[in-house]
Formats: sequence, structure tokens, C-alpha cells
Amino acid sequence: MELSNYATWQKANSPQPYSLFDYVYGAGRSANIPADLFIAFAKLVWPDFVEIDGRIFLAEQYSKTKHEELLKNGSSTQEAQYWMNVFSVDGLFLEIAGDTPEHWEAFAAILRDSWEAKLRRDYPSRKFEVRVLRDENDDGADDILIVFTE
Repeated sequence: MELSNYATWQKANSPQPYSLFDYVYGAGRSANIPADLFIAFAKLVWPDFVEIDGRIFLAEQYSKTKHEELLKNGSSTQEAQYWMNVFSVDGLFLEIAGDTPEHWEAFAAILRDSWEAKLRRDYPSRKFEVRVLRDENDDGADDILIVFTE
């Protein structure tokens, strides 16, 4: 996948080598991105988890009220885990210049790999399935989702 904006930055800085790390540094500074956003993105890629009633959830997505409501409405504990842990990758890219479904797919693959690694590290005796899902909309476009369950 071509990173066209990155390629523009590389060209502007040639003949010097310009790495992806240089790009993050340069683009982040030029866009005046708050430091909090870098930490938030790091937490998205390497998330914190919580264990509730023997199930593992994304800490940032967990809501006791939502969890109880899912169970009260007939969801199994595994179904509740699914719905609490599903994350919309394409929604993250809404209204961002130059985004494409290829960006969504690439980012979802990175999240899948990093979430798998973090879950293995934090819960080595447990087995998780981290999946990238494609949900086709009426307009033919796909929603790209990531979720993990046991």
C-alpha cells in the first residue's frame, strides 16, 4: 500500500533519508497535534484490558451499565464480550484527507497483530481470537471492524 502523504514528505525532504518515524515527528509537529493524542493512539495499538466476571474486555470500551444491559437482554457472556470489544476501524478514518479502504485494512491488520501480542503477554494461559471483520453496507462499502473474544 502506498502512503501518498508520506511519499510527499519524503520527496520534500530529499535527498536526505526520511523514515516513517521522521514523518510522524514532522507531520505531528506541523499539525500541532496535542501530546494526549499520541498517547491515545499508543493505547489504541497497545490497549489496557480489564477482567470482569472471568471475561477480558478493552478497558476503554468497558461499561458496567452496557455489560449488565447486554446480559439482561439475553446475551451470553461471550456475546457480551464480543459487543463490548468490537471497534470500528473505518470510523476512525472518517473525514480524514486521503484515506482509502486500503488504509483501513492496513491499520486493522496492525491492530489485530498488536492486540494479539498484548493479550498473549497479559494472559499467557488463555486463548483469544482477534479478528478483522468486514460488514458490507447497503451502499456496497465495507465497515472494517476489529474484535477479540475467547
